[in-house]
Amino acid sequence: MWLAKLDKAGNLMWQKCIGGSGIDYSYNIATTHDRGFIVSSTSASNDTNISGNHGQLDNLIVKLDSTGNIEWKRCYGGRQDDGMQDILQTKEGTYICAGYTNSTDGDIISKHDTTDYWVMELDASGNILWQKCLGGNDRDVAKCLTQDETGNVVIGGITLSRDGDLGTGINSGQGDMWIVKLGNPTAIAALQSPLWKIYPTYTDGNVYIEGGNAHSHICVYNLLGQPTPFTRQLSAGVIIINIRNNSPGQYYIRITENGRSQTQKLLLY
Repeated sequence: MWLAKLDKAGNLMWQKCIGGSGIDYSYNIATTHDRGFIVSSTSASNDTNISGNHGQLDNLIVKLDSTGNIEWKRCYGGRQDDGMQDILQTKEGTYICAGYTNSTDGDIISKHDTTDYWVMELDASGNILWQKCLGGNDRDVAKCLTQDETGNVVIGGITLSRDGDLGTGINSGQGDMWIVKLGNPTAIAALQSPLWKIYPTYTDGNVYIEGGNAHSHICVYNLLGQPTPFTRQLSAGVIIINIRNNSPGQYYIRITENGRSQTQKLLLY
């Protein structure tokens, strides 16, 4: 991915390449309140200056300062292709991005089928505040987004679906433009707050889950989607998971209960 800043006369002020051995390309870039930049992009790399790729293409968000120095960068997604095609900073300083996902694991929750609109709000450091998948039984890709004067989020893209969030009889052709309006992100975040508190995400073995019980179904799996061994115990309403017998690296823990589920990325050192 190549980023460059030009002055008013078209002279190069600075440039920066970000990526690894895989394909890496940017979709959009927006200015931030601190006169820096936030970039929505897609990356298939997991080396050089890219880390944390979940598999295939990941959504890569990069925050730069005003002179092009990287302040933080992070991969989001699952084992299939995922990408964010537009991003903006809210008045509150958070970031909202929209694009697509083909994954059903990793950072993605409640995808419909094939390819869905994928919308996320991130805090100032890139942590996920909430996310939402929108779509139906076919390919749905969000291309752009904006906020209205009251903070509602409006998303535009293309849909091939004829069910799910679109209902029936809405799509009138082979591929239609689909405009979606979501409520103020503050309200969305309250509705979609995590069901369980899972911590720490950077651990030497023990992971704690608050809000679970003896009937909660828990699975831990590696980057290949393979289940990995762990032990569990329940103490004072907190589930204690131990993954210490696994090799250091990145894992995912998924808890399911009464048809609801939550997935959290873990780093074992």
